[in-house]
Amino acid sequence: MNGMPPVANESAPAPWWGLYVVALAGLFVRLAFASVTDHAYHPDEVYQYLEQGHRLAFGYGIIPWEYRFGTRSWLIPGLVAAPLALCQLLHVDPPAVYIPLVKSLFCLLSESLIFAAYAIGRNLASEMAGRVAAVFCAFWYELVYFAPRPLTDIVSTYCLLSALACLVQPRGRRQPLLFGFIAALSVAMRLQFAPVIAFLVAIAAFRWDKRALLRCAAGFAGVVFFAGWVDRLTWGGWFVSYYNNVVFNVVHGVSLLFGKEEPSWYFDQLSGASGVLWAWSLPLALLYLRKLWIPLVCLGIVVLTHSALPHKEYRFIFPAVPLILVLTAAVLTSFVDTVTQRGVNQRRLTGTAVLLFGCVSAAGFFKLLPDEDAVYPGSPLYAGDDKLQAFQALAKDDDLAGLFVATGGWDQYGGYYYLHRDIPMYFQSIHFQTMQEAGDYVSHILCDASAEVVPGFEPVSRIGPLEIRKRVTPCRSYSRLPSYTRHVFQAGIDGKY
Repeated sequence: MNGMPPVANESAPAPWWGLYVVALAGLFVRLAFASVTDHAYHPDEVYQYLEQGHRLAFGYGIIPWEYRFGTRSWLIPGLVAAPLALCQLLHVDPPAVYIPLVKSLFCLLSESLIFAAYAIGRNLASEMAGRVAAVFCAFWYELVYFAPRPLTDIVSTYCLLSALACLVQPRGRRQPLLFGFIAALSVAMRLQFAPVIAFLVAIAAFRWDKRALLRCAAGFAGVVFFAGWVDRLTWGGWFVSYYNNVVFNVVHGVSLLFGKEEPSWYFDQLSGASGVLWAWSLPLALLYLRKLWIPLVCLGIVVLTHSALPHKEYRFIFPAVPLILVLTAAVLTSFVDTVTQRGVNQRRLTGTAVLLFGCVSAAGFFKLLPDEDAVYPGSPLYAGDDKLQAFQALAKDDDLAGLFVATGGWDQYGGYYYLHRDIPMYFQSIHFQTMQEAGDYVSHILCDASAEVVPGFEPVSRIGPLEIRKRVTPCRSYSRLPSYTRHVFQAGIDGKY
């Protein structure tokens, strides 16, 4: 094979029926994980997407600087808002209902990786490579961990891998249209994936005839038009969020305010997250370059283009994770094919390798991999977040009329998406310096359990190190800051603009 599958024909073997069993098992693991844990990987998860989806559906929410300066598309918040609006329509909209619903929606989207991995491995290497790649993507701890999260990097990765799977499939009549659609959707959600999508489009242009390319262009143009129209509807101009994103982060260097890393940083992160899985699988994949050059080049483009940018976050190169898993599956099965020719039991050897893979993945969940803490600092990946749990507890109190958060930064909490009460929410250092100052403005205070006593408030609940304190005698009305706003300000950005 040379990485270019033939046109579809009726003699091609049928897809593996066990794929659906693997996909169902993968979905079960994802939903189970999402149901037992609730914490944010990054503040963007809450404030860029969940909070804005809540604001779109219910009309109120915290507005970060990106949504004041128009540097974000509303595509993902719109996707979040859809189930929230449905819950509102059905009059069943407490966080206990819509939070699991939104998680389940994104877990379903993550299932596309399992099918894409199977298609890529099957068409570029072998049937067994596709099966092993599907199993790897169903149960690898990082893919399960990120499955319920509405981050653009993650959802765009689903589209990128699906586009790659579509490209290497034996070509059918509708395939070019679908490829153009999902390839454009990947770029629309994360503009930084444009180089790797351009590489896939170049392969399509080389492979396909003029009629197929016209269908591909139609699908691509349709998504581009829609993304521009969403900006026109929400920001008042075509492609405003994409333009502003480039101007703020590239021209004015706003992204540098959030830190910068050395060019080799992503390689260290991949080593820590995978237990050096990539360090042996990628060199071995080069031995099968004729079969695996397309995913190898995709991996190189993703990692190297992001390595050239000074501001780095591990989630930015998320496509590297499933690509490495697919390459590992292809290398593993090719090795097994070689040694079984010498009398070794193929099924037993493959099963042993998959079992070892499962052990590595389980170790990742419990943060037992060497240097994993450098990638996922803090608590184990399955742990909950006391701050988010405190907000959900507050949401159930009918007397909640105003809240002062007296510990930690605003971006560590769940916003109105978790609170779901249209009340003033104040934060220390932004609105008040002490709990006494906030006393006349709120019915509840969230603080450290060891914090000083505030006259007129008594503890009502304890969540980990946090304590919820409630006003002893509720007021008919509470004072309100004349300058109170739900905009939050990022030091440095607001000083510059």
